[in-house]
Amino acid sequence: MAASSSSPSPYSNDSCVGCVKRGCSRPCFARALKEAHRRARQAARVAAIPAEIKTARLAELQSARERVAYVESFRQSQARIAEIDRELSTLAA
Repeated sequence: MAASSSSPSPYSNDSCVGCVKRGCSRPCFARALKEAHRRARQAARVAAIPAEIKTARLAELQSARERVAYVESFRQSQARIAEIDRELSTLAA
């Protein structure tokens, strides 16, 4: 107990991975379990999308990403690029 209190843990509760191995607290494990369930549900949602619809949406997003360079506001364009990239990574998974 003295060893753990003398130096802070390099792991924060926000990014707790491998809770079982490190013996993290129950709230930490519950958060990791909820995140795993959320990712599994998202993967199932993406898998349920028909291939032709997914392909069409990917093409639409890629063309939208190419056109976003013409937006005048840098902040708006960066926010839109981040939004498009998030959706692209979700659909590509």
